[in-house]
Amino acid sequence: MSSNETGDLTLSKTDDNGQQPSPEEAGAELNKIRSILFGDAYRELRDDYSQLRIEIEKRFTTLEKSLSDRLDSQIDSVREDAESSHNLLTAKIESESRTHGAGLDALEDKLRESEKRLQESLELLGQEQTEKAGSLNGLIEETAGKIRAEQSAVQQALTERLDHAVSGLSEAKTDRNQLAALFEGIARTLRADSE
Repeated sequence: MSSNETGDLTLSKTDDNGQQPSPEEAGAELNKIRSILFGDAYRELRDDYSQLRIEIEKRFTTLEKSLSDRLDSQIDSVREDAESSHNLLTAKIESESRTHGAGLDALEDKLRESEKRLQESLELLGQEQTEKAGSLNGLIEETAGKIRAEQSAVQQALTERLDHAVSGLSEAKTDRNQLAALFEGIARTLRADSE
């Protein structure tokens, strides 16, 4: 560095009036110093830095766009999968609902048929019971009539025997012992017939 260049530096710190230079003037002065000190190497470094920065910004923008596109693609894929799953599940639920509905309808039909058969069976049973009750009543009436006829016949026979015995006693003028024996015989006969 020459003494002139150093003098320029010291002169640039303050102007003739002793005032500080403005920031623009100071920046220009700084650029002069850099140019003197570093020269072309600084400009090349600055240009390389600017190009590197532009390249990084381009890459970053490209990467950001790529990531955004991938993310949008994945979101669309997930959305399509979700819609497909939703549609599949909805169709399956509707199908099962129709199947179960048809099954329930079939069960209701079977239940109605069973109720109808039960009602018919109950009506048949009621008719059979009525017929059997009528038949049983007829049998009871017939048996009761036979028993009454037999009792009547036995009573008639006893009455005839009693009349015959009374007439025989009145003719024979039997005594009381014979009469008691006769009544005891009639009582035994009545007891034996009632058992």
